[in-house]
Amino acid sequence: MKAAIDAALGYKKGPNGEALDPLTGKPKVTPDEGGEKKGAKPPAADDKHPNGAPKKNEKGEDLDAEGKVIQKQAPKLKTAAELDLKPEEKKALHTKTQARFAEVISTLKAHETTIAQQAEQVKTLTEARDAIIGVMRDTQTTQDELGSYLEYNLLLKQGTVQSLNRALEVVNQHRTAILQALGKEEPGVDLLADFPDLAEDVTESRLTRERALEIAQGRRDKVAREQASREQQERQRAQTQTEAQRKQAQDAALVELEKWTASLAKTDLDYKAKEDKLLAKVDGVIKKYPPNLWLSTLQMMYEGIEVQKAPASPGGKQQTPLRPSGAKPGGAQPKDM
Repeated sequence: MKAAIDAALGYKKGPNGEALDPLTGKPKVTPDEGGEKKGAKPPAADDKHPNGAPKKNEKGEDLDAEGKVIQKQAPKLKTAAELDLKPEEKKALHTKTQARFAEVISTLKAHETTIAQQAEQVKTLTEARDAIIGVMRDTQTTQDELGSYLEYNLLLKQGTVQSLNRALEVVNQHRTAILQALGKEEPGVDLLADFPDLAEDVTESRLTRERALEIAQGRRDKVAREQASREQQERQRAQTQTEAQRKQAQDAALVELEKWTASLAKTDLDYKAKEDKLLAKVDGVIKKYPPNLWLSTLQMMYEGIEVQKAPASPGGKQQTPLRPSGAKPGGAQPKDM
């Protein structure tokens, strides 16, 4: 399961074939087949965690490494297919009881369908969100800028005198900003308006207007560089935070999957027969669904996997049942003369 998930997540391999963490480039620490972690400290005593904290309190309750009581997981709920009665079981029930039971199973199936639909809706919304975030990242658009662009588009769509005048103000603001960035003066735009000291020097003939415009442009360029640097740092910080959150969610989901498959290996006699079919579905689930839906989605898929039972051999020899007495099979024993 780990290998299939690592491949789906695109983890690179180290010189010894181990998965590398995409953020740090170091070997990714995950539970191995024996339950230990690669690179982890040697196991502590059975009654203590690696940090020395006890595993049980005076009441016998299990404790985590921080001393908190570990809440026991509720038993796994059965699906409608698992709860449905077999034909021979239905025959043993009264007609009204059968009808009532069928109604309960039908309601449960409807809820299962609703949950599956909601999972699909979440997947669609997640894909749409990721697409929007991707466009904003590629175009270096902030949330505030996106809001301004959408507001400007709304003003144009409304088409009233008031909304169009407001849209014209927005256009003039952008026009002024572009001319300032280019260092060009056009009617209605005074490039020294933001620098009264330079305007005064020109008025007092201490500077030519051309020289004053050069100084003003240098100041604007400096402010623009500082602003761009701050925005770049903010984008990098946000991206790093997003990647860290995504990785944290993936690691948490991976731990839950490891617990689930480990439990299946112990409790489901058909697990080995189903495992290959389940692993074939992992890549698609990892790529299509967010980490919080990996476990529930794979669980539903696992429950739908059918295992072909090997038919009994028709020519098999019938076993002789055990006899309660010491009599031997076969003909009667001769009596003593």
